[in-house]
Amino acid sequence: MARLVAENMAKTLGQPVIVDNRPGAGGAIAGSAVVKSAPDGYTICFCHSAPVLLMALQDGKLTYDPAKDLTPVSRIYNLDFMIAVRADHPASTLAQLIAYVKPHPVSTDTGIPA
Repeated sequence: MARLVAENMAKTLGQPVIVDNRPGAGGAIAGSAVVKSAPDGYTICFCHSAPVLLMALQDGKLTYDPAKDLTPVSRIYNLDFMIAVRADHPASTLAQLIAYVKPHPVSTDTGIPA
């Protein structure tokens, strides 16, 4: 998604836009790189909400304060999550899946139904 946006940004701005992936730590590495960069507008964090909000709530071990060090500028896209099962699973609705899972707990050791 970032590369698609960068391509259109480059056309609009009339200059190259480079995507520098900084994966890891749930986005905290990328967020930290942006916070440490010069405040010249040339380094932006194209990210989901984790490095901006969730990581601070989750463990509080960020090297930056998202509320003070980052400013949301624009929402680029919405990312929808879904629940899916194998086509041959007996559940075909969320209600059926919940009804199925309750009597079939997952082993906390293996993640495989007990």
